[in-house]
Amino acid sequence: MAQSSGGIGIRSPASIADAADRRPAQLTGFSSDHAAHRIEMNTRTRAMKLPTSRQRKILMLRKLLPALFVATTALPAAAVLTAPAMAQSQPADQVRVRGSVISLGDKALKVKTREGNTVDVTLADGWVVSGVAKAAITDIKPGDYVGIASLPKVNGGDGALEVLIFPPALKGAGEGSHGWDLKPNSSMTNATVADAVKGVDGQTVTVSYQGKEKKISIPNGTPVVTLAPATKDDLIPGAIVFIPAAKDASGALATHQIVVGTHGVVPPM
Repeated sequence: MAQSSGGIGIRSPASIADAADRRPAQLTGFSSDHAAHRIEMNTRTRAMKLPTSRQRKILMLRKLLPALFVATTALPAAAVLTAPAMAQSQPADQVRVRGSVISLGDKALKVKTREGNTVDVTLADGWVVSGVAKAAITDIKPGDYVGIASLPKVNGGDGALEVLIFPPALKGAGEGSHGWDLKPNSSMTNATVADAVKGVDGQTVTVSYQGKEKKISIPNGTPVVTLAPATKDDLIPGAIVFIPAAKDASGALATHQIVVGTHGVVPPM
């Protein structure tokens, strides 16, 4: 310790800093290296921010979208099941279950399909549920990203069976036109609206995707929806559901995603 001319002990800045470095170890009983590590970890923890409710919704929708609206024979990587029996077989087929809830269990959802059959759909770890909210034809504007199920018209072009207006955060997801099973010969087109022309009976939209264009008429009365939040509490008996599922060689079904109708609005896809 440095001494002043008056004999009073005065601590140098260096000695103060050295004592401060030793203090965590003296107080906690840990080494100075351990204390420094704890301080660093606490600093990192404080720097981390929990996602906002909007960010959580976007993350949920991004998980939900690929298996809902991309018509492929193989499931997305996130939906691949890892049961030993399935690992030894060919990749599971992708199917879509449409119907109403009979009951919800801890591990499975029992559904009465639109064909009249009763099926059990296993709920994979981390499964999510979404709802739909009603929209209008007039809500469809140039620049919107939409998913339109349609049928070819006799006089050319397609006629819409239903329209999903995607949230802006999902623009570009699953882009393209694929076969769909809402009705025989139907297709699902995920594309950006280039223009929308209002007519006497609804409107006609020109959509663009992957360098191509397609004209689709949307008659008045066509169901138009957008995605909305929902929880497993909405899976009550009688609720209408749309479920993209994996079907293995034995016919067993499993899913990571469910779309459920709420507040009188049913999933039209």
